Amino acid sequence: MRTRDFHKQSLLSIFVSYFRPHMKLFVLDMVCALMISLIDLSFPYVSRICMYELIPQSRFRAFAAVVAALLAAYLLRSVFQYIVTYWGHTFGVRVEADIRQDLFTHLQTLPFSFYDKNRTGHLMSRITAELFDITELAHHGPEDLFISCVTVVGAIAIMFTIQWRLALVMLLLLPLFLLVTVTNRKRMMDASVVVKQNIAGINADIESSISGMRTAKAFSNESTEHAKFLSANERFKNAKQARYRAMAGFMSSLEFFMCIMPVTVISVGGWLIMRERMDYVDLITFSLYVTSFVSPIRKLANFAEMFSNGFAGLHRFIELMATEPSIQDAPDAVPLQPGPGAHQGGQHGKGGAGSAWDGQAGANGQVDQDHKDLGKHRVHPACQLFQTLGPGHSHHSGNGQPHGTDGQAQKGRPEMDACLGSQVRRKDQVASPEKHGKQREADEQQLSAR
Repeated sequence: MRTRDFHKQSLLSIFVSYFRPHMKLFVLDMVCALMISLIDLSFPYVSRICMYELIPQSRFRAFAAVVAALLAAYLLRSVFQYIVTYWGHTFGVRVEADIRQDLFTHLQTLPFSFYDKNRTGHLMSRITAELFDITELAHHGPEDLFISCVTVVGAIAIMFTIQWRLALVMLLLLPLFLLVTVTNRKRMMDASVVVKQNIAGINADIESSISGMRTAKAFSNESTEHAKFLSANERFKNAKQARYRAMAGFMSSLEFFMCIMPVTVISVGGWLIMRERMDYVDLITFSLYVTSFVSPIRKLANFAEMFSNGFAGLHRFIELMATEPSIQDAPDAVPLQPGPGAHQGGQHGKGGAGSAWDGQAGANGQVDQDHKDLGKHRVHPACQLFQTLGPGHSHHSGNGQPHGTDGQAQKGRPEMDACLGSQVRRKDQVASPEKHGKQREADEQQLSAR
């Protein structure tokens, strides 16, 4: 995905685009989640049939067969749960890896000025901790939302076939729950964004303090670093408290809604029983379905928190990916093709901008290994002067005398001789380097000793 696509597309479309390479795992996860929901929905209805037909008629064999079928169904449910847990998390990890790869690749295209304005701790937080929240949302988000919707809608539909009056009362409670969820989700998401910003800030401060600990100790600056850390830690603490305040409002509203549902079933169901419009078996069935509401509703609550954290991290990820590099290719740019003399496949090309020696090495199809080895040796300053002036150059002063004292001239003369000898030997070593390996070592030791 190109940088300009992050400007045009919505958060959700960008998030879903990372699902496409792993769509098979995503479909497998959703199918297994659907089977789990169907098994959970079947238990209250099968229990109603047993209480109406099998138990009153003492049909032991049929009742035993139903119990065995339920055991087999829940055994199969455990297999589906294993697939959802393992392969679902694998799907999330792969999505996270793709997002992290795109983010790191994009960071390599940004100019130096970007890194001057953004601290290392901030970038580390975006690449590590914030992407983990996106991973959890990629796996648990669609799964929990799908299971919750299938379970709640299926339970309401079945309850309408049993007693439509009581089912209608239960249905009227759902919009109230959705209103509370949507209202608190916005607050939790805003608080999560602030928390992530402060986490990045405290990571940057810790990274800066630890990397500069030697300097701080050298100048007795520990108190300043400690004060800087306390300030960042206080901001992080306040941001977390604000997030937990929003979460507390949501969870308390959720718990009230979950507790009021059984009270509603008993109240309306008892009134219908007293009016002889409902019996005890249907009331028990409704109570079982209300109990089955608990898990989906809790999943929706977790999804609301997960959504706020994940989309806060996704928002910061897209914000970074939308940063334009300062140097970009033109729209009609074409890839640069290697020209003559380019270094390809570990060999020098022929007839390019290289030296005559390089062209000869390329023509022979090999690189002079001795030439590489000589480059590893330390060159004496006297040799460097000799190579610059040339062997035929005699550096004299205006009065015809060499520069320096006689002692200096005598001191530098052996080094010049060593350089002359190494220059002569170097030509021979190109032809047969294996014969002159020991001589090279002796020359190096001689130059080092002088």
